[in-house]
Amino acid sequence: PVFLAARERAADRCREVLGTDRGTQDLRAALRGARDGRVETLFVPLEEERWGRYDSDADQVEEHLVPRPGDECLFDRAAVETLLHGGTVYALPRATMPGEGVVGAIFRF
Repeated sequence: PVFLAARERAADRCREVLGTDRGTQDLRAALRGARDGRVETLFVPLEEERWGRYDSDADQVEEHLVPRPGDECLFDRAAVETLLHGGTVYALPRATMPGEGVVGAIFRF
């Protein structure tokens, strides 16, 4: 119950900041924010994958419908970057994701 309550508070906060400069539903913006340590909380969909490559040096995201050699799941990449910078990640069923976007992210700044 404690974990679920914390997740629900975070989801409510995410819904509040979506559409402002403190939140995003865009995977590319979430990846960039996670790389820069800006993502405080990230929501990714369970049982879904988004294949591609993220070149953090060039700040380029390439997405593919099916995995190609050298691809990674971009949801996983955003989650790892968020965790490496001290953020929190929640993986949820699509129906319970905050907002209608691919991901949900709350930025620290």
